[in-house]
Amino acid sequence: VDITENKRNELIVKQLAEVDHLTGLPNRYCLTKDMEARIPSLLESGGEGFVLFFDLDGFKRVNDTLGHEVGDELLRAISARLQGAELFAGRTYRYGGDEFVVLCEEADLPLIHRKLDFLLDVFSRPWELGEHTVWCGVSIGVSHFPQDGDSAAELIRKADMAMYEAKQNGRMRACFYNRGHICDAAEYEVTGNNEE
Repeated sequence: VDITENKRNELIVKQLAEVDHLTGLPNRYCLTKDMEARIPSLLESGGEGFVLFFDLDGFKRVNDTLGHEVGDELLRAISARLQGAELFAGRTYRYGGDEFVVLCEEADLPLIHRKLDFLLDVFSRPWELGEHTVWCGVSIGVSHFPQDGDSAAELIRKADMAMYEAKQNGRMRACFYNRGHICDAAEYEVTGNNEE
């Protein structure tokens, strides 16, 4: 009985530490832990991957005009939509506030573009939240492992930089961090795998 109770308590503590209480998604701590656990084996095997870092456009307006309860409901709706999408199953994290991260352990660039297109399509439509219809866009930044870094902190930082570039250049778009400079998603298919 004592062992069972201890195991249950360990699971509760682990969930509190690694799961975002509002959305049910893994949190920033879990993201870093998962990346640091996977990077060494990817380096050893010559694997590749992408980090998609995205931020909601217009979320502050939702909170300011409709209240934080509606803002929270929007975050839950977005999280449920991503958790229910096969493209993102088990790979989406709430980084904090209105920022999310998706980990992609594949070198398939067309698949990454499909994921980006999916996100842009989802956020081009209104969210029906009870009596409220809410519009909220998205800006996405992408870093490529190992070309853009070989640590969780570096890959997240560079994806974040690319996301801010997308936000500053019109929003509702995706940009890649590309070995020292940032380019639109459409350009990356041509230039992303070339040496500097």
